[in-house]
Amino acid sequence: MAPPVALPDARPRGPLLVIAVVVITLIAMIPVFLLRPVPVLGSPLLLVLADGSIAATPLDATVPADFGPHCAQWEWDDRRGILTMETTAQVPDAGGLILQRYDPVSGGFTTLSGDFTRAQFLVQGTAWDLTSPVDRRVLALFDRQGANVTVDGTPHGPGDEWTMAFDYDAASPQGTVHIVEVVTFRNLGVVTPHLVPPAACM
Repeated sequence: MAPPVALPDARPRGPLLVIAVVVITLIAMIPVFLLRPVPVLGSPLLLVLADGSIAATPLDATVPADFGPHCAQWEWDDRRGILTMETTAQVPDAGGLILQRYDPVSGGFTTLSGDFTRAQFLVQGTAWDLTSPVDRRVLALFDRQGANVTVDGTPHGPGDEWTMAFDYDAASPQGTVHIVEVVTFRNLGVVTPHLVPPAACM
């Protein structure tokens, strides 16, 4: 009688292979977490976001405007809740920041801004004003009270959202123009900015 033939091991190797891949991946990621740089943190700021439109009439007028630098030095990541700020953009004794994003809805504005994001800081001992990008007139008065911000006498706590409209006449090279701004604000409370080296600006 012929000796029995040995059958190959039929045990599945899939789970063992998956475990091996997971272990190797975890070991490979250890240096990434250990060598990841610790973020450099700046001084806490009361952050107010401002997003809105701006229009000028007559439409054929040339209107110089300051919509912020060509490359913004500040960025708010709404998903992660992180304010990133370049180290060269820090303002000594700053306690608050209005980060305003502009959307020109009419032509005629001339600006060097590329990101259309402008920052207005609250500096200790000075007024905290929202000013016009056209002639720097004061549009609204802001006042910090802890994590709250009072705007023209109305208090807004963290998480509050409100809309304001401003319309005014301003001078331009072609004469008087009428400016209309509609801005939605959001008080994000006190945040600690992450400071990063200045990025190349193209």
